Amino acid sequence: MARGSGGKEHYAHSVEAGIDLTVPEYGTLLGSEAEALRALFSQRRAQFWGSTRVASTGHSKNKAIDTMSPGDEVLFLYKRIAFARAKVVLVFRNPALAEKVWGLDPKGKLWEYMYAVDDVEELAVPVPELTKAIGWKKKKFVQSLVG
Repeated sequence: MARGSGGKEHYAHSVEAGIDLTVPEYGTLLGSEAEALRALFSQRRAQFWGSTRVASTGHSKNKAIDTMSPGDEVLFLYKRIAFARAKVVLVFRNPALAEKVWGLDPKGKLWEYMYAVDDVEELAVPVPELTKAIGWKKKKFVQSLVG
């Protein structure tokens, strides 16, 4: 069952409100990342985001998933507005946790390529302004901001 279609609903649930790792329904699904996640978010709710892979090999979305690492900055976009940014603190894959947090996407896929974020900051920057400021020339996608 899909929980919303993603985007702002998922952001409100898993980043803004966060996930309480002490709740058994989440805590039992943490997998090999349990210790790291509990250390990162020991006194507060965890903040997660997830992604699905694209079937096309070499796609920029897959490249972003494969190369993401702690310390990277991510942007949250909605309707061509960068509305928040955050720092990646842990990257992992966890289908069971992703299904519990977000359900399935409209195509029946899981947002299982997950990352925990911290230092979340609200923004209100139109994507055209952002891409112009950084010299991004591609018109179609702003998925990974990598060439």
